[in-house]
This record gives sequence, C-alpha cells and structure tokens, in this order.
Amino acid sequence: MNLPQFGNEDITTVSLTYNQDRTVIIASVYMAIEDQVPPPLLEKLVQHCTNNHTPLVLACDINAQDPAWGV
Repeated sequence: MNLPQFGNEDITTVSLTYNQDRTVIIASVYMAIEDQVPPPLLEKLVQHCTNNHTPLVLACDINAQDPAWGV
C-alpha cells in the first residue's frame, strides 16, 4: 500500500503486509548534497515507525562528496 503522507518528489514509501499480520515499511529516498540531511519527511517517517514498532527498510541514494574522492 502506498503511503503518500510520507512521500514527495524524493521519497517513495510503501507498506507491505506479509504472513497476514506482519508489516514492514519500505522507503526509497534520494538525498541531494545541497538539501537538508536527513530530510524532515524522513525524520517523520522514522518517528512514525518507531512509535508504531514497525520495521523500516530504507534504500537511499545519497549524493555526498569528499576531498579524498577528488570532488
């Protein structure tokens, strides 16, 4: 099930129920280097999962730079 309250142009979140009574939330998150990290919406999602004792799986594309990489 899609969770639009935890989604925007950079975050897509779904809830997956399996074995009839187990639920996990899965989110795909893009984080640009110039944006606030972590995004406020991601913080709300983590808090929601913590409050509801729901496992959370994050797949993140984090654009970071480091002088060691020559960037």
